[in-house]
Amino acid sequence: MAQPSLDDKRKQKEAGDYFMAGKVHFKNKEISQAVDAFTHAIMLRPEKAEYFYNRGNCYNRMGETQKALLDYSMAIRIDNKTAAYYEHRGMCYKKLGNYEESVKDYTNAIRLESSNGAFYFNRAIAYMHLTPPDYEKALEDYNLAVQMSQSKWKPLYNRGNCLRKMGRVAESVTDLKQAVELEQSKPESHNNLGLSYLEMGKLEDAVECFRYQHIKIIIIGLGCLINRSLLTRTHTPATPFSSTRPATQTLQPCTTTTAG
Repeated sequence: MAQPSLDDKRKQKEAGDYFMAGKVHFKNKEISQAVDAFTHAIMLRPEKAEYFYNRGNCYNRMGETQKALLDYSMAIRIDNKTAAYYEHRGMCYKKLGNYEESVKDYTNAIRLESSNGAFYFNRAIAYMHLTPPDYEKALEDYNLAVQMSQSKWKPLYNRGNCLRKMGRVAESVTDLKQAVELEQSKPESHNNLGLSYLEMGKLEDAVECFRYQHIKIIIIGLGCLINRSLLTRTHTPATPFSSTRPATQTLQPCTTTTAG
């Protein structure tokens, strides 16, 4: 095997210096400077997958999702054995609304690193956004994410919402109650637990969930109607109840929590 020339050694050292400088800039939140440093490193050594990957992280932080996707794709082209490259490209596809490709990338990440709960969690979100949604596969992934993840709130919260969409409302309540217990300050947990109670026709329990976070309740006469469209969806007649304190915020729609 031929030995590297002095010029090659110089390029390797210079590229390495730019790469390390880029990592320092990124850590210090100097993202534009980090992009410049990683770009210089790439120009000197375009065969290095980690250089493209780290510049992709910069673009992702800057909100330049398409540029980030291209850099992650280059990293995968050079090295298709690193799960993080697929994970981050899958995240870009998800942001761009290409959920089919996102599922494929998270599947490849899982193939390479099957014990990472975050991969299952994010693939589940992608499954839920397919047209039509694949709730069964999403539920399978949420189950694994709950088992594998150290932090349980996100997978429990999302699994609870998935179960409600599948019509398994009682199980949804169980998950969302656990989510509330884990993170009582999260208004979305209380809100979505309230939505599940609504679908079960348990209006008093729903009101308590909404009232906890001061979510607006529309007062009508002696009682009130909670989010007319939601009550219509439950096919359950509204029953009046007393309210001593109208809340001030508007009812938030059901949302899915993503990975941070």
